[in-house]
Amino acid sequence: MKRAFAFVLLAFSTIALAQVPQIKSGATVYFEPADGFEIFLAGAMIEYKVPLVVVTDKDKADYIISSTTHEDQLPSWSTPYTYISATFRVEDKGSSQVVFAASTSKNYNIKAAAQDCVWQLAKYMKKHK
Repeated sequence: MKRAFAFVLLAFSTIALAQVPQIKSGATVYFEPADGFEIFLAGAMIEYKVPLVVVTDKDKADYIISSTTHEDQLPSWSTPYTYISATFRVEDKGSSQVVFAASTSKNYNIKAAAQDCVWQLAKYMKKHK
Protein backbone atom coordinates (compact mmCIF):
# COMPACT_ATOMS: atom_id res chain seq x y z
CA MET A 1 0.00 0.00 0.00
CA LYS A 2 2.80 2.42 0.88
CA ARG A 3 4.55 1.66 -2.43
CA ALA A 4 1.36 2.33 -4.38
CA PHE A 5 0.88 5.62 -2.55
CA ALA A 6 4.52 6.59 -3.21
CA PHE A 7 4.13 5.75 -6.91
CA VAL A 8 0.94 7.83 -7.22
CA LEU A 9 2.58 10.73 -5.37
CA LEU A 10 5.62 10.57 -7.67
CA ALA A 11 3.46 10.42 -10.79
CA PHE A 12 1.37 13.45 -9.80
CA SER A 13 4.39 15.49 -8.73
CA THR A 14 6.00 14.86 -12.11
CA ILE A 15 2.85 16.02 -13.88
CA ALA A 16 2.60 19.09 -11.63
CA LEU A 17 6.18 20.10 -12.41
CA ALA A 18 5.79 19.72 -16.18
CA GLN A 19 5.69 23.11 -17.84
CA VAL A 20 4.29 24.37 -21.09
CA PRO A 21 7.16 25.36 -23.39
CA GLN A 22 7.65 29.11 -23.42
CA ILE A 23 9.12 31.45 -25.97
CA LYS A 24 10.92 34.21 -24.12
CA SER A 25 10.07 37.79 -25.02
CA GLY A 26 13.08 39.49 -26.61
CA ALA A 27 14.59 36.20 -27.80
CA THR A 28 16.28 36.04 -31.19
CA VAL A 29 14.76 34.05 -34.05
CA TYR A 30 16.13 32.92 -37.39
CA PHE A 31 13.88 32.09 -40.34
CA GLU A 32 14.88 29.07 -42.40
CA PRO A 33 14.59 29.90 -46.12
CA ALA A 34 11.13 28.92 -47.40
CA ASP A 35 10.83 30.14 -51.01
CA GLY A 36 10.20 33.71 -49.86
CA PHE A 37 7.49 32.88 -47.32
CA GLU A 38 9.93 33.77 -44.53
CA ILE A 39 9.88 37.40 -45.72
CA PHE A 40 6.10 37.51 -45.29
CA LEU A 41 6.49 35.96 -41.82
CA ALA A 42 9.09 38.56 -40.79
CA GLY A 43 6.84 41.35 -42.05
CA ALA A 44 3.89 39.95 -40.12
CA MET A 45 6.02 39.78 -36.95
CA ILE A 46 6.73 43.49 -37.30
CA GLU A 47 3.09 44.28 -38.09
CA TYR A 48 1.79 42.34 -35.06
CA LYS A 49 4.59 43.65 -32.83
CA VAL A 50 5.65 40.16 -31.74
CA PRO A 51 8.33 40.68 -29.05
CA LEU A 52 11.04 38.68 -30.84
CA VAL A 53 14.19 39.88 -32.57
CA VAL A 54 14.77 38.57 -36.10
CA VAL A 55 18.42 37.82 -36.89
CA THR A 56 20.03 36.79 -40.17
CA ASP A 57 22.77 34.71 -38.53
CA LYS A 58 21.54 31.27 -37.50
CA ASP A 59 24.35 30.94 -34.93
CA LYS A 60 23.04 33.98 -33.02
CA ALA A 61 19.45 32.74 -32.82
CA ASP A 62 17.72 31.32 -29.75
CA TYR A 63 14.94 29.83 -31.88
CA ILE A 64 14.74 28.53 -35.44
CA ILE A 65 11.52 29.10 -37.36
CA SER A 66 10.82 26.81 -40.29
CA SER A 67 7.79 26.98 -42.53
CA THR A 68 6.29 25.53 -45.67
CA THR A 69 3.64 26.64 -48.10
CA HIS A 70 1.62 24.79 -50.67
CA GLU A 71 -0.56 26.35 -53.33
CA ASP A 72 -3.44 24.52 -54.97
CA GLN A 73 -5.40 25.65 -58.00
CA LEU A 74 -8.92 24.35 -57.57
CA PRO A 75 -11.26 24.37 -60.55
CA SER A 76 -14.10 26.85 -60.60
CA TRP A 77 -16.84 27.64 -63.07
CA SER A 78 -15.42 31.13 -63.80
CA THR A 79 -11.78 31.37 -62.73
CA PRO A 80 -9.35 29.00 -60.97
CA TYR A 81 -9.55 29.17 -57.19
CA THR A 82 -6.15 29.49 -55.48
CA TYR A 83 -5.85 27.97 -52.03
CA ILE A 84 -2.72 28.57 -49.88
CA SER A 85 -1.79 26.16 -47.07
CA ALA A 86 1.06 27.04 -44.70
CA THR A 87 2.77 25.44 -41.72
CA PHE A 88 4.96 27.18 -39.16
CA ARG A 89 7.20 25.72 -36.45
CA VAL A 90 9.36 27.32 -33.72
CA GLU A 91 12.20 25.16 -32.41
CA ASP A 92 14.45 25.89 -29.44
CA LYS A 93 17.93 25.81 -30.96
CA GLY A 94 19.61 24.62 -27.77
CA SER A 95 17.34 21.68 -27.00
CA SER A 96 15.80 21.01 -30.45
CA GLN A 97 12.40 21.05 -28.73
CA VAL A 98 9.49 22.22 -30.84
CA VAL A 99 7.92 24.93 -28.68
CA PHE A 100 5.19 26.07 -31.05
CA ALA A 101 3.60 24.90 -34.28
CA ALA A 102 0.69 26.20 -36.33
CA SER A 103 -0.94 25.80 -39.69
CA THR A 104 -3.40 27.78 -41.74
CA SER A 105 -5.20 27.81 -45.05
CA LYS A 106 -6.16 30.99 -46.84
CA ASN A 107 -7.83 31.88 -50.11
CA TYR A 108 -5.61 33.58 -52.70
CA ASN A 109 -3.23 35.30 -50.33
CA ILE A 110 0.19 34.14 -49.10
CA LYS A 111 0.51 37.31 -47.00
CA ALA A 112 -2.71 36.47 -45.15
CA ALA A 113 -1.37 32.96 -44.47
CA ALA A 114 1.82 34.44 -42.95
CA GLN A 115 -0.20 36.91 -40.89
CA ASP A 116 -2.40 34.12 -39.54
CA CYS A 117 0.62 31.99 -38.52
CA VAL A 118 2.25 34.93 -36.74
CA TRP A 119 -1.04 35.95 -35.11
CA GLN A 120 -1.27 32.42 -33.66
CA LEU A 121 2.31 32.74 -32.36
CA ALA A 122 1.60 36.15 -30.78
CA LYS A 123 -1.54 34.75 -29.12
CA TYR A 124 0.44 31.76 -27.78
CA MET A 125 3.20 34.00 -26.38
CA LYS A 126 0.68 36.27 -24.68
CA LYS A 127 -1.12 33.30 -23.12
CA HIS A 128 2.09 31.63 -21.86
CA LYS A 129 3.98 34.57 -20.36
